[in-house]
Amino acid sequence: MKNKLTLRNYIVFIAVLLSTNVSAQQNEDVELTQDTNTIAIPVGTQGNQSHIAVPSLGMNMNTVKSSFGDPERTLGPVGSPPITTWIYPSFSVYFERDIVIHSVIERKSPQ
Repeated sequence: MKNKLTLRNYIVFIAVLLSTNVSAQQNEDVELTQDTNTIAIPVGTQGNQSHIAVPSLGMNMNTVKSSFGDPERTLGPVGSPPITTWIYPSFSVYFERDIVIHSVIERKSPQ
């Protein structure tokens, strides 16, 4: 039986990936608090990026391109249904066929 990447499986995969990443970050915060020279800031408060506009669920590729311009990079399409990723400087957009299924704001790297 051939494995199929369905929208549901893709969303579950992304959710598990994100929760694993958050869990790892929370563990790092706990370790950082042991260093008296470092102030640990909880992951959820490390900068308010809610002011960054991102494409909404259900938008099509043409609307995203007209609203946000051309992406810096594109990945895919991959799988069935085809999933395509457009990468912009501050966020990434995930499409199923030509419809937005998710937008993710990129984390700023520590300086």
